[in-house]
Order: sequence, then C-alpha cells, then structure tokens
Amino acid sequence: TSKTPGKTQQFNYFAVNDKPDLERQIRFGDEVPGTKDLDAFYIVDLPGFGFAKVPQKQRQQWSDFMDEYLQYRATLRVVFHLIDARHGPTEEDGKIMQRVGRLLGNQQNRAKYVVILTKADKNVKGATLEKNPGKVTKSVLSKVVETMN
Repeated sequence: TSKTPGKTQQFNYFAVNDKPDLERQIRFGDEVPGTKDLDAFYIVDLPGFGFAKVPQKQRQQWSDFMDEYLQYRATLRVVFHLIDARHGPTEEDGKIMQRVGRLLGNQQNRAKYVVILTKADKNVKGATLEKNPGKVTKSVLSKVVETMN
C-alpha cells in the first residue's frame, strides 16, 4: 500500500493457505505441482480505477479484464469493493457498482458483493477502538445507498 492513491498498476494475486512450503510467490498462470489445498483461495487486488494515473486505453483493458474475471471465474465467491469513508463513492465507484451488479446478477452461482468503507478512523481525531472510534458520516452512508440503487 501507499499513501498516494493510484499506485497499483496491475492485478495482484495473493495465494492464501496454498503450498506453504514453496519458497517463491505463486503467480497467475504458474504451473504448480501437487494437489491444491482444500482451504486455499486467492485474494486479487485490482488497481484503483478512479485514482490510477494511466491512459484511457490501459483503464479500458483493466475494465475488460475485470468484466471477464467476474463473468467466467466459476470459483469466485465474494467481491470486496473498498471505498474511502471520508469521501464516499466516486462517480467511478458508481459505474463499477452498476457493472458488478449487472455481471454478478447474471450468474447462477452468484458471488456476494460487499462494499467496505475504509479509513473511517481518519474522520475522528485520535480515534481508537476503545475511545472515540472512527465514524462514517450520515451523508457518506446516504451517498453509498443512493449509489447502490
């Protein structure tokens, strides 16, 4: 992660619970010998479409790849969409929500779609879990609900 938004410029795959004895990172498309652990899964980190400073052609390639991944990934179980709680969903977030809803709504084995509001602790000075926990403003919550409808 970076303090500067838009630094992720590729799709990053993280294997979880799979092949703990491997001495290197497993990359998408790698041939890995042996059987897959039953509790293994991938977390796929996508670029922040609204923040990445890339040409429109690159952004379109990301969008096409995401659409294909959501449509044809038979083992897809959940999609987490991270939104900055300080600002609420952007116009690009709204477009992504509509596209994901359309793509996942057409699947028989439908994956869950979860919106996560991040950085709520930044809304409150000195926020901790015990004292003065972070908050999401009512206007941001309303904007999320409005965008999802």
